Amino acid sequence: MIRKIFSLFLILLAVGAGLCSAQTAGKKYYLVDGLFFEGMPPGVGSDNVAGRPMVLNFWYTGCGPCIREMPELNKWMEVYPDVTYLATTFDSAAQIKKIVESRPFLFTQIADDSFFFETFHVSGMPVTILVDKKGIIRHIEQGTGTAKLRYMQDKLQELVSE
Repeated sequence: MIRKIFSLFLILLAVGAGLCSAQTAGKKYYLVDGLFFEGMPPGVGSDNVAGRPMVLNFWYTGCGPCIREMPELNKWMEVYPDVTYLATTFDSAAQIKKIVESRPFLFTQIADDSFFFETFHVSGMPVTILVDKKGIIRHIEQGTGTAKLRYMQDKLQELVSE
């Protein structure tokens, strides 16, 4: 547990500093408000992460359940606007662009990622991680479905209310 908390702290620090693109070889691309950025875009930094709950979603373009859950995850952003939302995939920006344009996924996208996948030992997807305002991982859910999404949204409500 301590290792997970420490890893998440380092990740939050990297996201806050805009350094996620430096964590792995190659360029990182982020999708914010329908626009792709090479590197962390302006306005997405420590002010957007520190002291806020975070939802981190792992997905990839060949994952049907991942794609089917996107509209429901987008709704969370409307209900809980003071939460940081990140989605990470090992697919390239070009690969995810087709999906996020045709079936919008409004989370800040981190493409070509291996850092998060290796850090959290993620293999099956989708995976959704909820992190509290102190940076502590509170819930991890693998898979999707109405009951799982409802459960995670209830847990997110608890984190927002703390």
